[in-house]
Amino acid sequence: MFSAEDSNGTRVKASTALRGKDYFCPRCRERLTLVLGSEHMADHFRHHAASDCVEGRGAGESAAHKAKKLLIERLVGEYVGPSNVSTEHVMDDLQRPDVYFEVERGQGVAVEVQHSPISDFDLADRVASYSAKSVASIWMVDNIRDVLNTIDENDPYGMSRIPRWMRRISAMTDRAAYDLTGGDGVVAVKLKLEERLIRRPDGTPVLERWWPFVRCNLVAGDVRDDTDEHGWRRLLWIPRSVGGASLVRTSGVRAMRRREEPARAELVDCTRPVSESEFHRLTQQFWAQCGFSFDDRMKYMGFK
Repeated sequence: MFSAEDSNGTRVKASTALRGKDYFCPRCRERLTLVLGSEHMADHFRHHAASDCVEGRGAGESAAHKAKKLLIERLVGEYVGPSNVSTEHVMDDLQRPDVYFEVERGQGVAVEVQHSPISDFDLADRVASYSAKSVASIWMVDNIRDVLNTIDENDPYGMSRIPRWMRRISAMTDRAAYDLTGGDGVVAVKLKLEERLIRRPDGTPVLERWWPFVRCNLVAGDVRDDTDEHGWRRLLWIPRSVGGASLVRTSGVRAMRRREEPARAELVDCTRPVSESEFHRLTQQFWAQCGFSFDDRMKYMGFK
């Protein structure tokens, strides 16, 4: 834990605590030991080995993980006030998110910064546990952009190089992975390459690929209420995008799109056989929509 109370009952952070003084757990009132961190470990208070106090969990987390939690706490506190956000909030069933805050109408939001592998079942279980308490959760994939920067956009197996647990977290939010931008907010990155045909200065057409992303406001958002593959209720916090279209559909938008879908009898059967003349016509129509001349097509297909 990163804060404790001194003998006067004043809350003190581990980073400013002094050796030789007595500090106590604000929950169980046990005496704590001050542990000074290192390059890879943050300063923290530690319970004695025999203690079963829940506040002792997570004391040995990395300095990088702690820094992200404190950054999120500061960013959220600027909007909801420092008293309405906490990195040490413990719920009735002893579940403790990395960061917890409340928005309008008392809606609780749990922020989890996931930086290590987590099984599919554990992820679903923890999300369901928050949902059972009417708390919406948002799961950030720590350093997702560093992972994507190691992947060649032209690699046909690029998606498989993203760790499974990262893909599993993003699957809850339409394949959008959330992370901090490095100091001023949150970004959502779509784990699905977009592509378009562009022309080089010499007129040669090339296929450009990129990972779509948009900045988000963590405090302003919507709650998605649905169920997962186990049939468990799943409340997710979807931050609203800033300066761009959202990468994640809310429950309302998804319901509207379902109502707009045509009846099944009106859908085109894509498995029906196509004649050679019709295939040629559809191909010509595609190239015309792309604005490509015959020479452009030959270059693109490698004949020139």
